Order: sequence, then structure tokens, then C-alpha cells
Amino acid sequence: MKLCKRAVDFVQVVNEDGAVRLCSWLYDGGVIGYLTKNSFKEIYHSNEAKLIREMHANGDHANCNPNQCPYVANNNVEEYEIEIDEVPKVPESLFLAYENVCNYHCVMCGIPGCHTHSDAKELEKSITKLMKS
Repeated sequence: MKLCKRAVDFVQVVNEDGAVRLCSWLYDGGVIGYLTKNSFKEIYHSNEAKLIREMHANGDHANCNPNQCPYVANNNVEEYEIEIDEVPKVPESLFLAYENVCNYHCVMCGIPGCHTHSDAKELEKSITKLMKS
């Protein structure tokens, strides 16, 4: 099976709910599960993850946002694909980025309270729970 390396060798945990995604450059966000609901192994081998991998394996990049994905934008996805026999038990890399506050300071931002932090104590509890998972 041929899979896009970017969809296989890493995952991201992106917020205090433990949202796990294979790729942040997908139109639908690429979320494949939540650590608050399932184990990491269940998420990494979930139906959502399999669907994304199958799409890439079949050369279907319809869910890839070319405005964000440099591989699709430059039409060179194939250069970054790898041959594998089976999906590994766990990814090669895990990236944690669970801040829930926008760090941009857009002058025209119309989202009220966009730059304020959520309840720090509740956020800390959630993050502590995720770290123990």
C-alpha cells in the first residue's frame, strides 16, 4: 500500500479536549478522534484515520486544502509518499499544541474575546488529564 508520508509519520494533539488529527491541512480539519473518549491506539487506527489514509493511498486529495498544503499546491505529493506494508502501531512523531487561544492579532478580527484566555484552572485540569492518558 502506498500512503502519503505526511499522513502516516505524525499526529497532532491540538486542544484540551484531546482532539487528535493526522493532518491540519485537510478541509475538514483531519480530526480522527478524541483522547477524552478513546485510547491513542484506538484513535490512530480508527475508521476516520483509515479513510484519510485510503484517500491518500488512492491519490485522492480532494479533502486537501491547496491553500495550506504545499505538497498539493505544488503538485508534488508523490515525491513525499512512501511504500509501507501496514500502518505502524504508533506514529513516528507526536506533536502537542493544546492552547485554545488565538495567537494572531488581526486588526479586523470580529470574534469577541478572541485574545482572552479561557478559565485557566479548567484548562489546566483538562491538560493534566490528557498528559496522564
